[in-house]
Amino acid sequence: MTGNPAIRILQALTRYSETGEGDIRPLTGEGYGYSRLRVGEYRVILNAGSQEITILRIRHRSDVYR
Repeated sequence: MTGNPAIRILQALTRYSETGEGDIRPLTGEGYGYSRLRVGEYRVILNAGSQEITILRIRHRSDVYR
């Protein structure tokens, strides 16, 4: 994937909030209750409620689960 990662992440979050589509999976273990949205080499850890999305962290895949 090329381009600015921040723009791609924002586009992926917008798409997910509008359609529910995206490479998203629930986390287990310490991350239980949160989900991860995969955007290229970046991961967005979030909690999606019925009216809002709470973002816990956005990091490169090598650092996000530490």
